[in-house]
Amino acid sequence: MRAIEPAAALIVAARPAGTAVRTWRVAVGFTLIELIITIAILGILIVLAMPSLSTWVQGARVNSIADFYLDGLRMARYGALQKSGASRFVLAANANGQYDWQVDWCFPTSTKPCDNGGIARWSTTAVAGSGDSNTANPSLSVFRSADSQPTSAKVAMTLTPAAVLSVYFNSQGWVNTSVQPFLRSLRFDSDPSYNPNVLTPNVRPVSVAINLSGMAERCDPIVATGDSRACSP
Repeated sequence: MRAIEPAAALIVAARPAGTAVRTWRVAVGFTLIELIITIAILGILIVLAMPSLSTWVQGARVNSIADFYLDGLRMARYGALQKSGASRFVLAANANGQYDWQVDWCFPTSTKPCDNGGIARWSTTAVAGSGDSNTANPSLSVFRSADSQPTSAKVAMTLTPAAVLSVYFNSQGWVNTSVQPFLRSLRFDSDPSYNPNVLTPNVRPVSVAINLSGMAERCDPIVATGDSRACSP
């Protein structure tokens, strides 16, 4: 027989013989009306939150694509420093309206400099560049497709200078200014439907600027000069 708790045992003992034990039950759950009201409130909250959620998602798209190119530019610079060679960051058009990127490597000498004419061979994704002494682990080009990035209809990219698709770095990580023209910045703007007022955009644009020391950094292209978020001149 199951043991009876002490307090319950006392109650049972005090009950007159032949008295029935009354069982109390507490109803748990929602009535139909309460359930309908709850669903209606949730629906209203979702409708009110949708514009903010949509804006947040679009802002995440803009930041994500900026980081996609920033990663490539930083790889090119720091790779050149690490490998004591030359590197270049090159864009190529993707079907979604954005650009794939590739980082190539080269190891110049005094007689075979790496330049835009290709006197010294640049690496590919399958073949190492000229002068690569690390035969056990050669430096092959790094390619990243923009297939997974938002289309140009969602996020528009602007290159400065226009239509320039590459920037070269020397072994010190500086921009190789002898290869002209070179890419200076990439700007990413949201679909205009999210920004009916361009002066106070709901989704702010993002730029990736490259200075002559080779550093690539995110910045805000529409804040006033002097603001810590502004792009370097």
